[in-house]
Amino acid sequence: NRLRLRGLDEDVITVAGFDRDDLAVLDVTDPAAPRLQPATVDFAAGSWRVSFRSERGRDYFAVAWSAATPLAKATADRPSDLRNAATAADYLVIAPRQLGTPAKQLAAYRATQGYRTLVVDIENIYDEFNHGRPSPHAVSNFLSYAATAWAVPPRFVVLAGRGTFDYRDLKGYGDNLLPPIYTGTPHGLAAADMRYGCIAGDDNVPDLAIGRLPAATAAELQAMVDKIIAYEAQPAGDWSRRALVVADDPDPAGDFPADSEDIAAGLPLDLAVERIYLSEQTPADARAALVDGITAGAGLVNYLGHGGVDRLAAEGLLRITDIPGLANGARLPLLLAFTCAVGECTIPGYPGLGEALLTQPDGGAIAVYAPAGLSDNAAAAALNAALAAELGRGHATLGDAIRAALAAWTPADPTAAYHRDLYILLGDPALLIKR
Repeated sequence: NRLRLRGLDEDVITVAGFDRDDLAVLDVTDPAAPRLQPATVDFAAGSWRVSFRSERGRDYFAVAWSAATPLAKATADRPSDLRNAATAADYLVIAPRQLGTPAKQLAAYRATQGYRTLVVDIENIYDEFNHGRPSPHAVSNFLSYAATAWAVPPRFVVLAGRGTFDYRDLKGYGDNLLPPIYTGTPHGLAAADMRYGCIAGDDNVPDLAIGRLPAATAAELQAMVDKIIAYEAQPAGDWSRRALVVADDPDPAGDFPADSEDIAAGLPLDLAVERIYLSEQTPADARAALVDGITAGAGLVNYLGHGGVDRLAAEGLLRITDIPGLANGARLPLLLAFTCAVGECTIPGYPGLGEALLTQPDGGAIAVYAPAGLSDNAAAAALNAALAAELGRGHATLGDAIRAALAAWTPADPTAAYHRDLYILLGDPALLIKR
C-alpha cells in the first residue's frame, strides 16, 4: 500500500495493487517540501489503483493514507549556530531541552568563576552534525569541531542527562537523554564518555575534561547542581582533609590491601588517612565503618577491590540500598572506585551505585570516578596511583587532575590502555577540589 518511484516519459503513470481506496501521490523530489499531485483513483482487475501525470527524473510516492506510518511526535526546530567560528566558550553544558533550566543554572554559576559558558541543546548538535539523527557520534563530531574551530575552545564539558544502551528506547523507559559512546574491551563493550574528549592524535588521552551528571529528570539535575554549589561554597575543614582508604580481601585477582597501602603513601600529605580493610575487619564492622565514615564527612573515599553495578565488594561494603541513608549533607566525598562496574550508568531503568551517589539530594558523593565495565586490578591500581599523585600536585579542578593522570599513566601492559576509556567521571569536571 505504498510505493516510491521515479517519473518516466509516459504522460500518465498508473500504480495498481492497492487493497484500499484512500490513495494519494506525492512529489518527493525535494523531501523537505513534498507536493500533493493531482491523481485519479479507480478499481480495476481486483485492486485499487491511482493514476497521475509524471515528469522524467522526478521522485514520487504513491500511498494509501490509512497505511502511512503515523507521526510519533513533531518538535519545532530552534535554529542554532554551533558552526560559528567566533564562538567563545571554555565551559559547555550539553543537555536535552527538558533539563535546560538546571543546566543553565550550572552554567551561570560557573560564569561567576570566570568561565565563558554555553548551554548546548543536544537536538541542535544532532541537527548540525548528524542531519537531525540522534547519535553519540554527533556529539563527538561537534566537540571535535568546537575544539579546533571556535575562537575560545571548550576546556570542560558536562554531559547533563542520563544515557543508556537503549538508543531507540525499545524498553520504553525514556531515559536515554544523552547517549553514551561505547568502546570495546577484552570483557565486552563499555560506556566510554572520556572518548568524547579525545580530539588530537590517535591516542585515548582526552584533550577535554569530560564529566556526566546522569540525571533522568530536571529534579535530579537540579539536586546535583544544588550539591555542587553548596559543596564549593563551604570552607575546607577537618572533614575535607579526611580520606577513607578502603580495600577488599586479597585474592588471586589482586592484593588489594597491599595496593591500597601504596595508594595511601602517595596521597597528599595533608590528608588524614583512615584504613578500612576487609582483611583486618569483619564484613559487618568494615561496612559500618565505611557508612559511618561517609555520614560523618570525608573528602575522599578510595576503594580497591571487587565491585559491581550495585555494590563495593561481594560482601556489600557499600550497597545501592545504603544511599538513601547517607545524610552527610554538603560534606560530600570524591569516590575513586578502582574496581568493576561501579560507574556503569547505562542500564535502562536501573541506576548504578555511582549515579545513585550523585542523584541522592541530601548526601551521597560529589563525584565518582569509576569504571563502566570490568577492570583488571594491575592496571587499575597503577592508574589509581597516578591519580592519587595528581591530587597532590595542586590542580584546581577535578577534571584537570584526571586528565593529567591519564596522560601520565603508561600501562605496563600496552593492551590495558583501554582503562583510560573504561573509567568515567560522574560529576562536573570543573569541580573545585576541596583541600
